[in-house]
Amino acid sequence: MKDNGKTRASWSSMIGTHKMFIQQSITALPFKRKHIVAGQIHDDSKYIIFIRLEENKLFICVNGEKVKMLTSNYNRFTIEFIVQNGKTSVYYNGENEPSYVLEKEYYNAYFKAGAYVQSNISKEYDECCNEDNYIEVLIYKLNVCEEL
Repeated sequence: MKDNGKTRASWSSMIGTHKMFIQQSITALPFKRKHIVAGQIHDDSKYIIFIRLEENKLFICVNGEKVKMLTSNYNRFTIEFIVQNGKTSVYYNGENEPSYVLEKEYYNAYFKAGAYVQSNISKEYDECCNEDNYIEVLIYKLNVCEEL
């Protein structure tokens, strides 16, 4: 959202500079399929790029495919997406160089932060209604900005 929640965010990877910085920790995963998405860029119909945790392994994913493993020993981390001139750069834990660069033209884009479970009732089955079976992401710092 933009304008204090009055306008939907919608931008192009080709115009301006768009940034999202997240400092976060994933503190709970589903019992059986321990996968979660925590931070992504989406357009009006699908995701473009996202950060995914599978048990202790943290990945950058594009088109549903893992393109880069960031760590196999996950703990609290930072991610920064910087989008400009058709390039989406992903920075992990304050590194000076991007961990991954996606060269792609896309439109009607927006950032998403939070917990997006990658499991369902068919995976969790008997644990589905267990009150201890939940996901949780703690966001310590979130900053989104754009320069046109």
